[in-house]
Amino acid sequence: MTPQPESPAWNYESLYANFHRPVFHRALSLLRRVDTAMDATQEVFLRLLHGDGEVLQLPDPTAWLYRVTTNLCLNKIRDSQRRNRLLVENERLTAVPADAESRTIVRDLLDLLTPELRQIAVLHYFHDMTHDEIADLLGVSRRTICYRMLALHDRVMRAEGTVTVRRTKTNPRLAA
Repeated sequence: MTPQPESPAWNYESLYANFHRPVFHRALSLLRRVDTAMDATQEVFLRLLHGDGEVLQLPDPTAWLYRVTTNLCLNKIRDSQRRNRLLVENERLTAVPADAESRTIVRDLLDLLTPELRQIAVLHYFHDMTHDEIADLLGVSRRTICYRMLALHDRVMRAEGTVTVRRTKTNPRLAA
């Protein structure tokens, strides 16, 4: 964010023209997704527009834009993590099999996983989401999901002695 003004008096158009790219790139560096960074950039300029006009009087609004962009993006990241954690916890309670024995097995297996792997397991096995869909939802690459699925399977296989998993025809995902 280095553009400098020709004069200390700014208007909304000149601020947008001079700073939308640096604000977008700052948001992209934090959020790592183009669509989310575009939304954050728009929200920063909406805050500027709905503000009291104090920023327009600053000789260099770079610090204000940088601070607002950073705080907004960090809030978006925290909100996303909180929302995903709540989704997984809710699904963990409601998406288990109907019979008590199967519920116990699923709970025991999920308890062995890290929160990150538990989230992926719930999304994949209970919501039937593909690796691509999970990657988009979590904001990571498909390859990262593949690695985490391998870690998930490895963790479950190592736990096979501590949790009795009964393979059945009614649950084809446990059959192989």
